[in-house]
Amino acid sequence: AAADDEVTALACNVLEELAESSAAALGSNAANVARFGLTCAENTPLELSTRSTGLSLVATVVTSRRKALHKAQLLPTIVEHVFELCCEETHDDDDDDDDDDELTMHHHAAQVLEVISEEVPSKQIIQVITELVKANHNSDNSFRRRSVFVMLGLMAHGCSEAFCKRLPVTMPIVYQGCEAPETRVREAACLTIGMFAQFLHPEILEY
Repeated sequence: AAADDEVTALACNVLEELAESSAAALGSNAANVARFGLTCAENTPLELSTRSTGLSLVATVVTSRRKALHKAQLLPTIVEHVFELCCEETHDDDDDDDDDDELTMHHHAAQVLEVISEEVPSKQIIQVITELVKANHNSDNSFRRRSVFVMLGLMAHGCSEAFCKRLPVTMPIVYQGCEAPETRVREAACLTIGMFAQFLHPEILEY
């Protein structure tokens, strides 16, 4: 209902303002606030704009209270949940993902993955990234396969050192994506190669 959207959005906005105003403002509640943001984002009956405020809250808490989230061992869980949101299916015709006028949950979640990679040391999240790639790159669901490459591409800058060490395993997966029958998957895989070429020097030159 509209009332639920309004209350949820207001709560997320207030908490985000607190997190932005002072890293200490959330005190010991950083993990709970991040969980609340994820819960809001995953509440599919809510409007997309409301759910996106939940993701924005998560990104802000990751930025301002990363150490608290790491202490609570919540960062891998956040990556898993945001990846699942990135996999959310859209009613497109397979090739209209570039329509920036109507951002989807996939787009919002992808932006948060990029924030996470920039704010969190790769050693704290590389294991969960590797597990998500392994579990989803051969999925029958093309939205999940697309999200694997979106995650790899957007996180290449922040996780460059860790990604370089895994190129022998990762590149065959990316090449496989470039030959996928679905346009959305091929585009994501090709964009990943572009991001790798930009950020994984000089190791990527071997491929």
